[in-house]
Amino acid sequence: ACKCAGRPQGVKGIQTCGYYRSSENVFIGLAEKVEIDKKIGSMKVTFSVEKSIRGTNEKVVEIFTCADTGCCGYPFKQGERYFVYGRKGQDGKYHESLCGPTVLLKDAED
Repeated sequence: ACKCAGRPQGVKGIQTCGYYRSSENVFIGLAEKVEIDKKIGSMKVTFSVEKSIRGTNEKVVEIFTCADTGCCGYPFKQGERYFVYGRKGQDGKYHESLCGPTVLLKDAED
């Protein structure tokens, strides 16, 4: 089961300043494509960026996460809009998990 150290899951209004500072790519985007690699247990989500808040001004961004919530993978769904906090991993790719502040745009706080 997923355990997020120091961050209660599913609680609105959580202070996200620390996450903002540690996220190289913060944006609002539509999950255009969700691909799961069952061999390595990862998910790649291709977003069309609607608004860049911090970081790159690319129109398309890939975010990687674990393929299921048991290993803290964020349950991205194709066709949904998100407020995404992407953090670069050691592999140079952007990652997110259930432990981060990424949220469906409709549930995002002002």
